[in-house]
Amino acid sequence: MRIFIVSFPLLGGSGLLASNLAVQLAENGHEVYVISYDVPLLFKRGYPGKVKIITVPLKNYPLFIDVGPPYAMLLANRLRELTEKLSPDLIHFHYGVHHVEAGFLLKRLVKVPVILTLHGSDVHTIGADKDLNKVMSTMLHDFDEITAVSKFLANKSVEVFNLENMPKVIYNFVDTDLFRPLEKERKNRNENEVIITHASNFREVKNPVFLTEVFAEAVKEIPDMKLQLVGEGPLKRKVYTIAKKRGILDKISFMGIRKDLYRIFGLTDFVAVPSKKESFGLVVAEAMSTSTAVWASNIGGIPEVCRHEKEGFLFELNNFNEALDYMLILAEDKKKRRKLGKNGRKRVLTHFSPEVIIPRYEMLYEEVL
Repeated sequence: MRIFIVSFPLLGGSGLLASNLAVQLAENGHEVYVISYDVPLLFKRGYPGKVKIITVPLKNYPLFIDVGPPYAMLLANRLRELTEKLSPDLIHFHYGVHHVEAGFLLKRLVKVPVILTLHGSDVHTIGADKDLNKVMSTMLHDFDEITAVSKFLANKSVEVFNLENMPKVIYNFVDTDLFRPLEKERKNRNENEVIITHASNFREVKNPVFLTEVFAEAVKEIPDMKLQLVGEGPLKRKVYTIAKKRGILDKISFMGIRKDLYRIFGLTDFVAVPSKKESFGLVVAEAMSTSTAVWASNIGGIPEVCRHEKEGFLFELNNFNEALDYMLILAEDKKKRRKLGKNGRKRVLTHFSPEVIIPRYEMLYEEVL
């Protein structure tokens, strides 16, 4: 098949899934084009496999200084041109905002099946905004198929957009060759040290302040605990201030943005995901793929990925005492961590690997043709 993948170029959940999906589809013999306003970060150092990258030129008229360029219209027109020239079998949009408008317009310009994958904030945050909801709901009805990355998000989509049909659930997937167990290297670590890792954009929704407060209490009980914070964002300074006030700066490593997350997770004792909202929880699945246990809030799509006391411990959102208890259990019980980690690797291989997920997308594509 000749497939257009339309996405944002960033390394957020939707952009990362779209780029990895394009690579996997190309490896399976499909002719794949990734279309965005810039080269996606995954392809900055070259285009893996046979993926072709096409960018959408942005217009920078003085009129657009305050409101920004009309990206949906520009994207729709670019897709029209490309469709007339290349005749794709289908176009697969990732993330609703802007892409809903572009797909809606495109259906009135050319005949081509269009699919949309909803990822999270395009539903529960932006899609639910009263100033956008009605328009998005109307345009969504023109798509030939809609998918969601978890059952939670599929149900939320029906609720928010009043959809007639439930979106098909096709989970995110993890590169299980990249995110793999590092048992030999882990054995060479200091056995007395317990390392916890949190990776996020340090926004309110990721709850890094709550994590810091819980860790500050836990380290009183187990002084050998260390917290690694990966990423950058608006709450990083606040986390630093709290850590300094609580006297635990020497227990925390601020690692910034890293490209070797697979290695960091592989050498971690457990990964912390105390988020307030997660439609899937890609970090959870990536950690599990490295045979690393998970400590996370029991919200959104997380319990569909990580089951309580099977691959990790899930606590009620912002329940401080419960979260602290589970953190201490994981820190103290090495055998328990190993068992949870091994269970996690098995679950990812059977539920969230490319070998499981890519055929589901290919089946969906066949259905819409």
